[in-house]
Amino acid sequence: MTLFPDSNAVVIGLPPNFDICKELVSARTIRLATAFAHKSGWVMLSDSISRSPATKYLFTGPSFFQTEPYVLSAWLNLCKQGKAHAAMYSGGVMTFHPKVLIVEGSKSFAIVGSGNLSQGGLRDNVECGVYINDSATVGELCRWFDELFRDATPLTDEGVVDYKRKWDKLQAAAKKLRIEQAEAENEFVEKNKATLKNWNTAVAIAKRYFASPDFSRSYDGLVQASRLIETALDYPNFRFDAAGWKSFYAVWALGHLIPIYRDSIFKEKRRLQSGLRKLVSEDTRSGLHDLLASNGRYHIPRFGLNAISKILAVHAPKKWTVYNGPVEKVLRSFGYVPPRGGTTADKYFAFTDMMDRFKKETGAEDAYALDAFFLHYSLFLKGTRDGATSDVFKSHE
Repeated sequence: MTLFPDSNAVVIGLPPNFDICKELVSARTIRLATAFAHKSGWVMLSDSISRSPATKYLFTGPSFFQTEPYVLSAWLNLCKQGKAHAAMYSGGVMTFHPKVLIVEGSKSFAIVGSGNLSQGGLRDNVECGVYINDSATVGELCRWFDELFRDATPLTDEGVVDYKRKWDKLQAAAKKLRIEQAEAENEFVEKNKATLKNWNTAVAIAKRYFASPDFSRSYDGLVQASRLIETALDYPNFRFDAAGWKSFYAVWALGHLIPIYRDSIFKEKRRLQSGLRKLVSEDTRSGLHDLLASNGRYHIPRFGLNAISKILAVHAPKKWTVYNGPVEKVLRSFGYVPPRGGTTADKYFAFTDMMDRFKKETGAEDAYALDAFFLHYSLFLKGTRDGATSDVFKSHE
């Protein structure tokens, strides 16, 4: 249940057909304590609170200067009209952080939750509160509120003006900080982003290839090869034996793995299998770091990104892409600039982010399509001129 239609802010235990505005209008006493108050939230309740004949106590705090001066001025005007009592918490260095509404009337209840007096807190944010109508608990909440309110500082013209002056100063500083933060974030993104200088050329060439008959033949072969890899490695359980590991290396598609280190890697079978299981879990990013970093939990010397990305591509071809020698060769030909910082795993993730864009612009469906393109274009770059490959790429020589 929610206080307002189409709300993300849930209140557990609300009675059926509960109308917060009607309850406020008909109340005898209203106590509102909120860590901060924004105009967007106050206007959602202000009409009902203003029209209510109830004795009203409105309470907020100065912590982090989140409360907007507009609300304090509105509360002060109600006080001057004899319609409310409003105060600012003055408990020193302690943060004022409650979100409590207590209503006494024909129905006495309290709503205690996570949402502040803001449009976000009342409706837009994912918030959770609880509706309480147990008389003993409501009474305890009233006593808690009254004790704090009694020691608070009543709102005055001078106090609101002083608060607004400080608030304006902090808003200016916060704006400057947000600009600096955005610049830092953009710099971080650029530093950790992979780029392709000749992007449009690469996209045009890939589209030409994907429209060719040669692509269909290669794609089907890669899909079939992925099934062989799944069988060889007993994916996703990875309880393969030495024969299965050799069979994996025997599949040249999606990257030819040179078997010189194959047997030494398999000697670490338990670590290898555990690392691969984590790799295909929901924690792929952490799993890849563990496999590639020299101090990683599952790191095995000579078991690198070419083999690991091959397994990732078979695991989730729409998400991950093979990265190996032919791929790197093609990328360099198009002016590939890897991220300036980060680990090998970080650079691979930046590469796959770029490949997500590449797939969208070229119409490539998955890693198999991309690998077919990379392999054929690498052969073209090497000087192969046989049939369809030459026909597809010859206009870009």
